[in-house]
Amino acid sequence: MYTALRSGMQRGHENDIIKSGIANNKASLDVLEQTAKERNVVIFGIPETEADLSVKDELIHLSNNVLGLQNIKPADIEETYRLGKSNADSKPRKLLVKFRSKQKRNEFYNRRKKTPISEDVNTNVYINEDLTLHRSKLFYDARRLAKQKRLHSAWTQNGNIMVRKEEQDKLVAVYNNQQLREEFKVTSEQSIESISSGSQCAFDYASSENDELNCQ
Repeated sequence: MYTALRSGMQRGHENDIIKSGIANNKASLDVLEQTAKERNVVIFGIPETEADLSVKDELIHLSNNVLGLQNIKPADIEETYRLGKSNADSKPRKLLVKFRSKQKRNEFYNRRKKTPISEDVNTNVYINEDLTLHRSKLFYDARRLAKQKRLHSAWTQNGNIMVRKEEQDKLVAVYNNQQLREEFKVTSEQSIESISSGSQCAFDYASSENDELNCQ
C-alpha cells in the first residue's frame, strides 16, 4: 500500500513537471509571436475600397493630417492587409499595418492619444496594438474587470497588458488570469473564466478612457 501511495505521488509530481513545462513553452512561444508583431498596428474604421488600392494614401492622410506626423512616408509602410472575410453589409474590416521599423510604428501609434481628432475625420477610427490571441483574450478580461470597477484601469503598452488596481497604485504587467486572481485579489474565478470562454476578441479604443469591446 505504501509503495502504491508513493508511486501515485511520484506520478502526480511528474504530471506537475510536464504541465509546468507545457506552460513555459506556451509562454515562450507567445513572447516570440508578440515580438514578431512589434512593428504592427491594427486599425479599425478605415473604409474599404475596391482592392484597397488607396489604403496607403488613407494611412498617410491619417498620419499627416490627423496625427500630425509629417515624417511618415509610404516607404515606411512594409505591407497592409485586411483581417477577416469581406462582407459588403458590415463595417470595414480591421486593417493590419506593418511598418518597416519599430521606431516608425511607435511614432505612429504613440500619437493616437496626443492629437485631437479634427471635425472632418471619421471619429470611429481606432489604432490598436497587434496582440497575440492569448494577450487579446487577457486584455479583454482585464478591461472587463475595469468596466466592472474591480480594477481602476487596463491598457496595452509595447504588447504587454498593463493594469492598475487603484488610481494611486503603480502599473503592473499582467501575463495570465491566475495573476489577475491572485495579485489583484479578484476572487470570482467564474467571472474571469466566463469572459475568456469565447473566441478571439477585438478591441476598439483610442485611449484608456475611450474604448469599445467586441467579443464574438
